[in-house]
Amino acid sequence: MLDDIDTLAALLAERSDGAIEETGATALFEAISGDPLIRIEVLARRTRLLTADECRLLRAGAAASGHERRGMLRTSTGVPVADTTSVLLPGRIPAKARAELGIPDHRMPLPPRTGVPLGRALRGFGVRREPLRVQRTDARLDASGQEQIIYSAARLWLGPGPIGLATERVYRRFVEAFPSPWCALSQRNRAL
Repeated sequence: MLDDIDTLAALLAERSDGAIEETGATALFEAISGDPLIRIEVLARRTRLLTADECRLLRAGAAASGHERRGMLRTSTGVPVADTTSVLLPGRIPAKARAELGIPDHRMPLPPRTGVPLGRALRGFGVRREPLRVQRTDARLDASGQEQIIYSAARLWLGPGPIGLATERVYRRFVEAFPSPWCALSQRNRAL
């Protein structure tokens, strides 16, 4: 089990110029579980001002606002994968992806929530994932008492500019439900 946690952390930390459909966290979780139907239960979403650090990382103006989306990724059988938070710059997200993510625009202030994970909504646009920080978080519990074993933060790029930040707190139950031999996976040769 320890090797699986370390391997998953290493996979999340891998740098690649590949598109999110090959190198994103959702694609990795799908490859590990063999489940192409991982969904997100959106728990909260809102438009808010970016923090100074978020503005710096996203190359946004000092008073920029973004769309925050929090949720729980689960496999189609209900196994919790990760708590996720994304902070996106709506003006830099393709319209089709904004609609899939339930991001408001001038026509529809707050579209319905969707079960589409961020990584799946951004597929096909050439979005890349840049890992910023990955660390083990053994003994960290969520509000319901379930153990989260890895914290991962990444910046998402479309073309030459960043479009958002994403974090995942991966659950021990996910790694236990889908043990090795996936340790041989690498972001460059995942079978999706």
